Amino acid sequence: MTDSTFFIESSRLAKVTLTPKQEEVARLAANARALVYGSPGSGKTTALRALFMAQIKGESAPLKSHQVLAIAGSREAANILRDDLALEFGSATAGPMARTLSSFAFQVLRHKALAEGTRTPELISGSEQDRMLAEIIADLEGQDLQALGWPTHINSQVIKLKGFRAELRDLITVCLEHQISPSGLAKLGEENNRQDWIAASRLFATYETRLREPKQENRHDSSTLLDVASRYLENGSGFTAEVEAIRLVLVDDAQELTPSARRLLAQLVSRGAGLVLFGDPDTATLGFRSGDARSMAALMQEINVTSPAQIVLTAPAGLRPSELSKALGNISFGLPSEQSGLQRRDYVVAREELESSQVVEANIFNSPVAETAWLSRRLRELHILDKVRWGDIAVVARSRATLEQL
Repeated sequence: MTDSTFFIESSRLAKVTLTPKQEEVARLAANARALVYGSPGSGKTTALRALFMAQIKGESAPLKSHQVLAIAGSREAANILRDDLALEFGSATAGPMARTLSSFAFQVLRHKALAEGTRTPELISGSEQDRMLAEIIADLEGQDLQALGWPTHINSQVIKLKGFRAELRDLITVCLEHQISPSGLAKLGEENNRQDWIAASRLFATYETRLREPKQENRHDSSTLLDVASRYLENGSGFTAEVEAIRLVLVDDAQELTPSARRLLAQLVSRGAGLVLFGDPDTATLGFRSGDARSMAALMQEINVTSPAQIVLTAPAGLRPSELSKALGNISFGLPSEQSGLQRRDYVVAREELESSQVVEANIFNSPVAETAWLSRRLRELHILDKVRWGDIAVVARSRATLEQL
């Protein structure tokens, strides 16, 4: 048998000294309804961990580990947060100490099925959903698409493309997020003179009919999972003993919450559980998936909390160069003020002119090729001339497709 040795990064175990504002977060009560704002690097996740531990660690802790639910924005972030919490807690727990909201929604469905003795839930994968849409679209072959209401630029070749199915799936996802039915989509199409929406509503209706077939019992795609869990919590059937035990919900990266995520969280805390949201509205990136940078404040309004506690974390002095703070401040001036949180207090008060330096540099290119060439050269310079490790360099792009091209 091969011996394996595992190493834990020392930084993951190092004791962190909390700032006064982070300590204020850690002192929040289990039934608190609060918003914690912070700019990048201000320690939002550290504050979340501190609050989690304050609630469950020690003989006088008010809650047990299974009574606190920590939600992260992605599977990777949930894995890191789960490991960090487990290392700090240092004892066995009944389940993972952090998860994504989709994972929790699946848990709600699973516990309900086990309690009622019904079929356990299954998640329809993206590839299976794509296959289902392909079968639905295949029924259009040989038909006059224009007679069916499709605009002229969507022809028999276009509907066979994978990109068309991806666009259709995105449209269905947005409709489900905003609780728009196929008939509602058709009505919106009429009101906005969108033939493609009207025609797509028929495919949407067929897709929903497929999901209601007996063989699809308790099978859900990622678009419907949160709403189904939300409905179960609303009618009470989803509040099994495990879910009922949750007394405090902590949500990291809450600026990325979608409408269905907000509905689920609102139902989850409807019986008195505390809710603390951590985030920075200026860093919201999931608008294309119906995420809303205003979700933190909107969720508090939806659960009838008119004056939630608001705590603003600030980055420690020296965390970021002054030039970078100026750049963040300038960028924030161009973002909608109605979606901002109090985290902008951490930037410069007035807009300042930036000068090129070793910290901040701006370039405008006349073609993607020129941009890629500059990036390649700059990466080599940093690694070969400045001795910067590849692992210490990050390239951030607007989309996954751009990253793949790079």
